[in-house]
Formats: sequence, C-alpha cells, structure tokens
Amino acid sequence: MYLPVLHSPVLHSSVLHNPLGLRHRGARLYQVAVLAAILTTGCATPLDQVDAATTPDRQSYAEQVDQLANTAPSPDGESEPQSTSTPVPAPTQAMESPTGVAATPQPVPTIADLSYEPGIAQLLADPRLLAGDRVGLIVNQASVHDARHTVDVLDALAEVELVALFAPEHGVRGRVGAGALVTDEIDAASGLFVHSLYGASRAPTAGALADIDVLVYDLQDVGARFYTYISTLGLAMQAAAESGVRFVVLDRPNPHGRRLSGHVLEPDFTSFVGQYPIPMLYGLTSGELAQAIKGERWLDGLETLDLEVVPMQQWAGTDGWPLDRNAWIGPSPGLPHLGGTLTYPGAVLFEATTLSYGRGTDLAFSVVGAPWLDAASLVSQLRELDLDGVEFAVTNFTPRSTPTATDPAFVDLALEGVHWRSIDHETFDPVVAAVAMLGLIADQADRAGQRLIDRPEFFDLLAGTADLRLGIEQRKPVNEIVASWSAETAAFGTRMLPYRLYEG
Repeated sequence: MYLPVLHSPVLHSSVLHNPLGLRHRGARLYQVAVLAAILTTGCATPLDQVDAATTPDRQSYAEQVDQLANTAPSPDGESEPQSTSTPVPAPTQAMESPTGVAATPQPVPTIADLSYEPGIAQLLADPRLLAGDRVGLIVNQASVHDARHTVDVLDALAEVELVALFAPEHGVRGRVGAGALVTDEIDAASGLFVHSLYGASRAPTAGALADIDVLVYDLQDVGARFYTYISTLGLAMQAAAESGVRFVVLDRPNPHGRRLSGHVLEPDFTSFVGQYPIPMLYGLTSGELAQAIKGERWLDGLETLDLEVVPMQQWAGTDGWPLDRNAWIGPSPGLPHLGGTLTYPGAVLFEATTLSYGRGTDLAFSVVGAPWLDAASLVSQLRELDLDGVEFAVTNFTPRSTPTATDPAFVDLALEGVHWRSIDHETFDPVVAAVAMLGLIADQADRAGQRLIDRPEFFDLLAGTADLRLGIEQRKPVNEIVASWSAETAAFGTRMLPYRLYEG
C-alpha cells in the first residue's frame, strides 16, 4: 500500500507550457538533438550520433551504464572545488580490502536483499503523484531500486514525461572526480539532456526549469554536513520555488541513522561544504532535511515552495544502513564501500592535513598514514582510549594516481598507517574517533618537526567552526572537545523532532 505523500500545502504556481507540445519519447529525442546542436561545449554525445544513442528500443539505463563502465571506481579527492572535469569509469560496488587491493565488485541489490523500501518504490506503486507532469530528475549512479535505475523507472511510466536530468557533484553516473566541475551534456544512456548543478551554476537555472512541472530529487546521502548533495538539495529547492516548480524528494536512508555529532555550523563558516546550521552528523534523511530547510528558513525564498516527500517504508531512524541485508552502491567515487562511508564524517577532516587518508587506494577515508607516522604507537594509544564501536589496526597501503585521485599525498610511496572501522553501528561515532586520532597524531607531528593541519581555513569550513582546530592544537582532551558541542547538538536534535518522518 502506498504511504501518504507528505505535502507542504502552499500555492502551486503554474509553469510555462512546452511550446512544442512534446509528450512522447520520439519528440523528446528530437528536442534533445536540437538542444545538442545549440551547445558549443560539454556535449557527451556528438549530434550526428544522437539518434543511434537514443533509440526508443535502447537497453535500460542501468544496462547501458554497465557497458559504458570499464573498471571499478577510484576514491574521492578533496571536497573543495577544482578547476577541471575528469571523467572516470562508472562505479561498481566493492567490499573493503585491508591490503589496498580492490575486492570483487558486488551485484546491485534486488528487492529480496532490502529490509526497507525507498521513496522510489512507493512512487512506483502509485505514480499518481507525477501523473501528467513533465519531470526533471536529480540523480546519480546510486539512484537504484530493485536493480532498476530511477531514470528507467520514471521513463517507463506512461503517466509521466521525463524531460531532463540534473547532475550533482560527480555527475549523473558518478564518473567525475571529487571537486571537478561537471559540464552540461547529452546522457548517452538515456538520451536526455543533463543540466550540471556542479559547474558554472550550483542550482538549476530558470531556463532549465522552464519546461518542467516538477523537479524530483533521488540521491543517496551519507548523513554528513559537508557532503555536497545536501547543498544541491537546498539550492534546487530554492530554484524550484523561484520558478513555481513543484519539488519532490524520494527519500532514502541516512547510513548514520539518528546520530548527532560535531559542532553546529557557525554562520561565518557557511560554504558549499557547509550550507546549513546543522552538526557534522545531523541525524536526518534527505526528506526530513528538506522539510527542515524549508521550515527553519535556512535559505531565502522557500515560503511558496510546493514541497512533497515520498517516504520510505520499513525503515526506522535507528536502523542507519543495516549491515546484514543491504548492499551499498557508492554515491560518489570515494565511497564505493560502506566501511569508508561510516568513517567518512570524521575522516574528511584529514583532507585538510598533511596526512594521507587513503586517497588513491580502495580504502579512502578508512586509513590514515604518513612517512613519519608511528602507526604501532598510535594504534596502542587509540586502543587505550577504549572508544566505543571502533577498531584500529596497523596496515600498509600505497597511494596511486587515478582518474579520480590525481597526484594523491605520498603517491607511489609505501606507507605504514592505521586502518579504522566501525564494529558497532549503535555506538560508533566517527567524528569522536577522528578527533581522538588527530590529537594523538599532532603530538607525533610535533616530535617529527611536521605540520599537521596545513590548510586551517579549509579545516574550519569542514568543522563549521575554528574551535575544533584550536582545541586540537591546544591538545585539549577528546572528552573536553566532545563536551564543547554536546549541548548544541542536543538542542538541535530537539528542534528537529517536528520534521522527523520515521520512528527511532
């Protein structure tokens, strides 16, 4: 049975009608070809190949993506924007490998593997929400349910006209390196025009929304403030409100469940890696966060937004991402496996240091090392802290330059470092673990005559405050640092209760 759609009752303004009256796939493909001819750069499919690439008898989106992919993904680079776009192979799911060698890719999950049903499954059960609408879709390679991509799902619905895709960071197929700009293009797998939301503009333009009735968001998030998909979410909501376009969120799980950790972002540190006054781990799903963005007025102009959330079924806030039954499809090149996703909210702080955090290996955000680091001593000290839910071990890894991780720290140098992982989802706090690691590593850096935090401004943007960096530099005990944010995160959690859609 389809759960009721959660609806924000506001005035729904009409949008411009498609002047060409295009309501079927053949006409849509012609429109795509015309758009391609207008483009001067960024077209993935040459105009003379559009017909062949977008035949109505084409394979499914997921099948074509599989054929376009040549190898497994490589880890992310830094979260901050870079200047150029580097296409890389589409990711497949991979399991952790402490040796630094990629394990065998795992299959896309089927419905039998899932203990919950995402928003797209509810929409498929009752597509009346989008009946008769021209739809724009914000997706990437992880927008999958029951081995079907959301592009395929919506394109197969007779009631819906899918007219355009919108690409977040990494692109609609996750083949662009972290921080690299994404360009407008024709998507080779679907034949749809792709508007970049991580290029010259970070939000849909009025022109891109002119022939759209509803903008649908279906991205798997990781529950961390600096993961840029939630910035894309808010800016897309803002653009939809300005254009009178309805906005629908197809909800998916937060891998970290309801955990709250880290400082609430201070206004002076607002950026694309910190758009809202929320903790580093904020304990909401994308649908819940969308309601909070509007309800708390964290962005201007959302009062008239027609926002609807299609909720999940069979998921509770305490579930996170169940490790026993759910396969993980990496939402970005650097998080191809669940292990790195669970440590990422703390490990991201290492991006602003002189350490290697595993960039250029298959264990990005799960290892840390440097030539001067005494890994055995560090592991011994960390174990003495007896932190909840985390395991530390000495490991060896060698960063390599890859299409998504060009020139990583200590490239081609064999390093001894620390591998850390969650062993208890209910108690593991990656931010606390990372802060403990940074404090102990800072002592080693001093003794080795090394500077640890070499990009303090970027560190502060990630932390949302200067207080965390100062606490580490002043060698404050980890309990004292954690205590400094406890009250504000608790207050945040209380304030978010009205926006929660799930028990737990």
